[in-house]
Amino acid sequence: QLVRVDLASGAVEELTPPSVDTIYDHPRISPDGRTLAMVRHKAGEWKLLLRTVEGGQERELPTPPGVFLAHPAWMRDGKSILASVGSHGFIDVWQFPVGTEGRALAWTRVPGGALAPEPTSDGTAAFFLSLEPHGFDLRRIEWKGEPPEAASFDARLAPAIPPVPERLPEALQI
Repeated sequence: QLVRVDLASGAVEELTPPSVDTIYDHPRISPDGRTLAMVRHKAGEWKLLLRTVEGGQERELPTPPGVFLAHPAWMRDGKSILASVGSHGFIDVWQFPVGTEGRALAWTRVPGGALAPEPTSDGTAAFFLSLEPHGFDLRRIEWKGEPPEAASFDARLAPAIPPVPERLPEALQI
């Protein structure tokens, strides 16, 4: 259920009715404060949803069928949203245009998973968590007006904070 909480008074206003069949998750407010982006699970599908703050009009953004969606994050210009998308055994960061033109495009293609994207304050890059065998790495990917090619792992996805190298094992004594 979505609710609005007045932090000064503690008053709670219901925005959607309570339901065990519909799950709303990861609501994020747009840069202009007029629209919420969120993911919704209903009837066995995850959808990326936009909802106006005033009036409550809802609109689904086109998403490929059968994908898992999580962690929407607004680009600073408010014209698109980054989200983690699970599809065909991979979890990658995709960009979804908010307007009526364009289609969703993959930003990453990582072997372990790309989660929780967050654009930088100047809108020139995005950080995300990359799931690796040793845990999560914080990575950064540059934004140059168009999404990067969804290619295999390369230097563009190098860790934003390099991991501390593990101690090498002692040489084998024969």
